[in-house]
Amino acid sequence: MAGIGLFADGQSGTSEFVILADKFFIYNPANGTVKPVFQLINNNAYLDGNIIATGTIAGNKITANSISADRLNVNALSAVTANLGTITAGVAKSTDNKFKIDLTNRYLAVYDDTGKLRVALGDLNNVPLSI
Repeated sequence: MAGIGLFADGQSGTSEFVILADKFFIYNPANGTVKPVFQLINNNAYLDGNIIATGTIAGNKITANSISADRLNVNALSAVTANLGTITAGVAKSTDNKFKIDLTNRYLAVYDDTGKLRVALGDLNNVPLSI
């Protein structure tokens, strides 16, 4: 069963446009294509993801914990806290380069304000004496 209804209340100024259907399509007469817009599944309306305009979904519309890592494609990611588990990396260093952990070359180094090496632990063969 399908149908269309239109109601306008002249007293309150309210109006309704009702479509009785479980799927909604738009027909393009210019090229004869039919585009599915949304459908009802178990009484929930689902939009076709291809019709959502870029930049129109705000962060407050995204459910917490609903985006998985395999859906991210970013150049940088920052967080106040993180439980990283196992980390695979080459170098971890402070923003001023005065504390450095070189996992590839197996050493930890601390430099003073002049850039001179003050503390070194690990395989010392590859530790730079200054930064």
